[in-house]
Amino acid sequence: MSAIAMAAMLMMSPAAEIRVDVGEVRTNALPPLRRVERSLPTPAMVDEVERILAETQCRLPGQTPRRFDIDVPYAVLVEPDGAASRVVVSELGCPELESYAGLVVLEMARRGEFMRTGENKARWFASTLNFNLE
Repeated sequence: MSAIAMAAMLMMSPAAEIRVDVGEVRTNALPPLRRVERSLPTPAMVDEVERILAETQCRLPGQTPRRFDIDVPYAVLVEPDGAASRVVVSELGCPELESYAGLVVLEMARRGEFMRTGENKARWFASTLNFNLE
């Protein structure tokens, strides 16, 4: 699914607006996410990263459109009810890929993949998306 298609799908969703920022994600300062089995990345996600690397100005050291292994750390602020209220993805020097990673995490949040904290306050959790093609 293209980044544009995913963005359109998210815009049609009745879910509350979630803020997405790009910056430094210090995962060692945040609690780990509860482990959930996910089939990520999907072939469509790999195709989209391949397209981004081929068709944009993104140039990441050691990465090409036909061979890449890219980690994108992210953090999610999870409210007590389990809703995500903020997402931060690491700055990579590739705005298109950062935006796409943010969309992937937003879609995960929309599907309810981040568990309730069981606490009376919001809590940050961190993890990493990996996109690879060998």
